[in-house]
Amino acid sequence: MDRSKPAAQLNIETLIEETLVLVASPDHPLTEKPHILPNDLRDVTVLLTEKGCSYREVLEQFIQPQGIEPNNQIEFVSIEAIKQCVMADLGIAILPKMAVTRELYNGEMKALTWTPPIAPMYTHLAWHKDKRLTEPLQAFLELTRAVFI
Repeated sequence: MDRSKPAAQLNIETLIEETLVLVASPDHPLTEKPHILPNDLRDVTVLLTEKGCSYREVLEQFIQPQGIEPNNQIEFVSIEAIKQCVMADLGIAILPKMAVTRELYNGEMKALTWTPPIAPMYTHLAWHKDKRLTEPLQAFLELTRAVFI
């Protein structure tokens, strides 16, 4: 997923628009707040994806301009591990809505309202404008479209 503008030398096809949500267990104290501000994250445990992950970068861009550094951070490489920790009330996390839709619907997690709101992210299919599309590449593009669209 990416938030940046694609390069001019590429053919770009947007596959999906993804909303990121800040999630907590229904018992977490932040669920009582109508809006979550960067300073609210200072004294809670924040469950993070690995460095370089776009979800983590969004969270860091949300809090760092205000000089906020959460006191407790735990880094994971697995979204499923983060989800399980959120449901166990071990912290809060920012995750793609598509990854937590079922848990939100079942009441196992609660989405928190960010202030200011976070812009959506996009998953793109990209290939060079000046390169020939080989049969395997065409097959890959078609398969990818079938999975996402």
